[in-house]
Amino acid sequence: MKKKICVPESIAPSLGTEASVAGQPLYPKRWLIEAIGGEFEGVQESPNEPVVVFPLMSGGSISQIDTVRVVEAFLPAPFDVQVSVSAAEPQASVIAGVEVLLAGTTNSEGTTTIEVRVVADEDSAGDIQVVGNGSGWISAVATGDTVTLTRASDGGMTEFDLVVSGTSWVAIDGEFTVNIGVGDE
Repeated sequence: MKKKICVPESIAPSLGTEASVAGQPLYPKRWLIEAIGGEFEGVQESPNEPVVVFPLMSGGSISQIDTVRVVEAFLPAPFDVQVSVSAAEPQASVIAGVEVLLAGTTNSEGTTTIEVRVVADEDSAGDIQVVGNGSGWISAVATGDTVTLTRASDGGMTEFDLVVSGTSWVAIDGEFTVNIGVGDE
């Protein structure tokens, strides 16, 4: 029987590790834990998960861990992409795993309101924002995976220029030793 132990928040993917590449923090994807009783592998499917769990042999404790080596990591890569959507072409690819879809438009006295739905693979990107590109945009309100944007217009708009920004997760190989704060007793 294996015992599960949660890794302290100091290496939780939401906080990253002490290691970095070009000044960017690394978020563990695959790591090896050296402890009494052997070496154990842990895998994180998504950088958006707040806690990582790995198994130790029965009777093991976190004080028996010698090192944690991250051997594959997520590196955050900001993106800022301009796209256009219209009734004729309601779908636009932003980056791999992220698309925006024009879900509806409403024209009223001097304004055009559009609803844009963001479709993203859970572990492809985080903190995605959609805003209107250019002048005349009055507001943008996000609700769940939908953004409602309003623009001052003459009522005849058919194509909408947007800017989609966020952070994508790129997996990189390497070897980074992580201090999890466990010392000799």
